[in-house]
Amino acid sequence: MKRRLLFYLLFFYIVFLQLHPHSNPLFSLESFASTSQSTFRVVSYNIRFGASSNGRPAISLIADFINTASPDIICLQEVDRKTVRSLFLDQPSKLSEKLSMKMVFGRADNLIPGTTGNVILSKFPILSVENKILPHWKYKRSALKATIQTPSGNINVVNVHLSLSKAVRKKQIEILREWILKDRLPTILAGDFNTVDKQELIPILAILNDSAVIKNKSHINTFENGKYNARIDYIFTPKTYFIKAYTVPRFRFSDHYPVIVDLY
Repeated sequence: MKRRLLFYLLFFYIVFLQLHPHSNPLFSLESFASTSQSTFRVVSYNIRFGASSNGRPAISLIADFINTASPDIICLQEVDRKTVRSLFLDQPSKLSEKLSMKMVFGRADNLIPGTTGNVILSKFPILSVENKILPHWKYKRSALKATIQTPSGNINVVNVHLSLSKAVRKKQIEILREWILKDRLPTILAGDFNTVDKQELIPILAILNDSAVIKNKSHINTFENGKYNARIDYIFTPKTYFIKAYTVPRFRFSDHYPVIVDLY
């Protein structure tokens, strides 16, 4: 009788996790199931210079979480290198060391002292890198592109953090579209776009898929600060790729949540 009761409890628990994949990110079957050889996992996460909601350094906790998610490619925004607010830590190098992944850093702006920008980490070889400074308003922005050698072929990964200004975002998005179309390799575009307006994203949606829309999860917020809750973090994928899973774990060491996509 006890064995039967335990069986039913386990069965209903698994069903619950499948229906509510964001209820517990550490045990979500969709979020952290092992990926097959033909599937690879991409994570995009604005880490807000590695500081938790109480302002304490959280870069080691962020690295531990990312490691638990077992990603193959990671796109991080608002990553600092030797700044006052990050207690002079070289965050890109620290993340590369803790995750044992190849790393490239793209500067967005100089601070006094140090720099801040975007990071791409990869378990696969990184063949080439290009960092493009974008039009900006108030805060400088950039887009970091890495050509990565995956087991299924070479791809481009573009990591961005767009402006708070709608007019400037329009210019940035047009530049990104032209940059992507210029190269024939399949492109994954990820990052913090600072917008919920689908009309703004039409130039991107004409050439790439929104992974959240494909998996019917576009209602899930990726940014919450008590005043403004919205989905402003995206992972766009080639239209020829199949999206196996899309997850937004409620990991609270930034004002953003990480976005995790499995694709092949």
